[in-house]
Amino acid sequence: MGVRILVVDDDPDNLSYLKDVLEDEGYEALTARDGVEGMEKVRVERPQLVLLDLMMPNKSGIKMFQEMKMDEELREIPVIIVTGVSQATGVDFRDFVVRLPGGEGDPSVTTKGETRYSRPSGYLEKPIEPKELISLIREVLEREGTSRP
Repeated sequence: MGVRILVVDDDPDNLSYLKDVLEDEGYEALTARDGVEGMEKVRVERPQLVLLDLMMPNKSGIKMFQEMKMDEELREIPVIIVTGVSQATGVDFRDFVVRLPGGEGDPSVTTKGETRYSRPSGYLEKPIEPKELISLIREVLEREGTSRP
């Protein structure tokens, strides 16, 4: 079985596209349509990586990211933000950082959720170029010590 990657996005076309790109590269792609379904799948399936859109109904990607980084069992799972929010809002989320509620510890910023502030392991703007996506996934998995398919 290959590396499992969970794609969380409310757009069915984006889900299908990203799933196809991942599977063409030998990854096992799981999908969720919002942060609620995403959290359920992350808890049950324990993917090695999450590709996460920010703006979604029911539970945003920001809230899902925050919940993952506050959960001791899930905080180690790397998250790559895949969003078009900059196009929609004019705000550049490339330096996306989340303050974790109750975070009284170390004020530095990491990707593991063990400090007061956390950032994703990677960031891509939509529309996604497959080569750029796969390159970033490989870089993050290598950095996090997860094998490739």
